[in-house]
Amino acid sequence: PFWLKSLKSRAYLLLHPRAIWRRLVLLGEGTRHMVSALPMTDGAAQPLAKRMRPTLQPDLELLGLAMCRWGLLPGNGSEMEVSCVQGDIDKEEGVPDAYRAIYAAVPEARVVLRVDTQVVAQVARLPGGLRCLAQGGAVFYGTIASCGSLVEATQELQKNPSAVALRVRDGDCCFYVFGRTPGAVFTLAFFLDKTCRRQLLVGSLPVVEPDVKVWEHARRQLLEIEEFAPGCEWPAVRAWLHGDIVKDPEVCEEKALLQCENPVSEEQALRRELSDAHKKLHRRGFDELIWNHCSARFEDGWLITSGDRLWNLMEPEFLKRGSANCTADILHSAVYAALPSATAVVHTHSPAIEAVSCLKAGVVEPPGSEFVGRVVYYDWEGVSDDTDECQRVSAAIKRLPGSVAVIMRNHGAITWGRSVEEALERHLALDAACRETLLQSQEAASEEHRFVFEELHREPFWQDQRSWAAVAA
Repeated sequence: PFWLKSLKSRAYLLLHPRAIWRRLVLLGEGTRHMVSALPMTDGAAQPLAKRMRPTLQPDLELLGLAMCRWGLLPGNGSEMEVSCVQGDIDKEEGVPDAYRAIYAAVPEARVVLRVDTQVVAQVARLPGGLRCLAQGGAVFYGTIASCGSLVEATQELQKNPSAVALRVRDGDCCFYVFGRTPGAVFTLAFFLDKTCRRQLLVGSLPVVEPDVKVWEHARRQLLEIEEFAPGCEWPAVRAWLHGDIVKDPEVCEEKALLQCENPVSEEQALRRELSDAHKKLHRRGFDELIWNHCSARFEDGWLITSGDRLWNLMEPEFLKRGSANCTADILHSAVYAALPSATAVVHTHSPAIEAVSCLKAGVVEPPGSEFVGRVVYYDWEGVSDDTDECQRVSAAIKRLPGSVAVIMRNHGAITWGRSVEEALERHLALDAACRETLLQSQEAASEEHRFVFEELHREPFWQDQRSWAAVAA
């Protein structure tokens, strides 16, 4: 339970000599709101300084736990370094230079988080820095300040008033992300790590370069529209870390009705199948916090991802007739309108699919697979919140009779089928084909970047989806 992990963490901080030493050295005497180097043990974040105001302490402790659970710390036993200021930075003592520079240049920032996972550190060292490449990185388009050393940080940040991240190129290479809340910096850290991983997978291969206007439009959507803004996922993340279930009277009523049905109705069976599909995709790392979506036709509409919780918590009763995520309804409507025979749709931004969606050459269609000559490509227009895009996606699908998937350039992919199982298996197979495509290019990758391909290859299950390999053998 969460409370027990928290209790263990507090005992560790009080009794473990190394934990106490790190706290004294990095916090500094007299620093009231600095939180730094939180030791991690048993997968739980350690408590913050006792002088931290109670209003933010719970979320900052949860931030440490979330960073650990999502693998956003540099390695096993690593420490999270984060700063929170709730007052005048000029009156604070003991705040390290990096954080002070950010607070001075970005007055609205209240939380600053250092991100230095292996992929992030590698990209921080690259001469060209971060390449956004896909929708998942759009929030960083034109919003990253870069400095050779921390001495230049304030000056570089002042040149870019819209910055949400700072890249430090020299010495201990890393990024700092900052925002108003712990939830906002968690979102930025999550997508920064994913964007850096995608960049290393793509490497020097030719890529599709979206128009500048599309990038700027997408960045505005992600930073200015509340439903997409960094931190909107935090309530769902926090609920999961607490072990809570988001209460919704409509959902409670739906659950009660489903439990009363005996024998199992068609709707109940469909909900269970769709719920299982979400959880299977989650176990394989295809989900992206509350984003992405799966649906199944039912009666005169469809059941779809709710868009307000993590996929491992997507129980049958949480599936809705319309998603909280407007992009879901637009993209799924497009498929169902184009293909009356389709009864289920899956859309994800899996790491392999998203990386291949950026490549000019697209996916290498495995000989003997169902993808040969049957994959549609659709150019990215930004985050899908324009209802007119539904017609454009639908028209693209109709132009290729017999198509089985859409690779949305610089975005992700959509698959469909005559059942939830067929749409899901097809999506897993498409991801496997995308992995093959990327693995074929790993010889061209520099030695220090090979680890991302090794991780891609050794992840379990994906090779089971390569039905074409058995045919070839």
